[in-house]
Amino acid sequence: MEPVVLIYDFITLRRLHKITWIGIAVIIILQLTVTTVWGSPLWYKSMFNLTAPLMEKVIEVNLSDAQTDPLLGDYESPIGKMTISRDSGKIYLQFNGDEKLEMGARSENELFLNIESMNFYFVKGPDGKVTEATAKQVGQIYKMVKLERP
Repeated sequence: MEPVVLIYDFITLRRLHKITWIGIAVIIILQLTVTTVWGSPLWYKSMFNLTAPLMEKVIEVNLSDAQTDPLLGDYESPIGKMTISRDSGKIYLQFNGDEKLEMGARSENELFLNIESMNFYFVKGPDGKVTEATAKQVGQIYKMVKLERP
């Protein structure tokens, strides 16, 4: 809040106006709220829900088991271990053994999380195996290394 408002109130009214007090209270409450939840999962979820209507609409395609087979497996990345699996024809992502999150597909080389703005891109070699992968999430890019199963 501008100190000019406070000075104006003291010069003209010799006290703070009721609206000035309300403004001060609102600013303090908003500041405490933002500094408390900033960077938390609640903050990201709220911001995602607020901005979701502004995001591009994703056209989901259905992939066959043969198309998703090369993508399945364990991946290591800077944000932890990720497992991509399939169950009853649906594709799932699991971070560090947490709950499974349903994924959708834009193409046979591009998957996305249904509940978050996170996209996964896969590059396949001539043999059809994944050679490299990246995960992109709002300004962040994470390289993923596919772990070979014994």
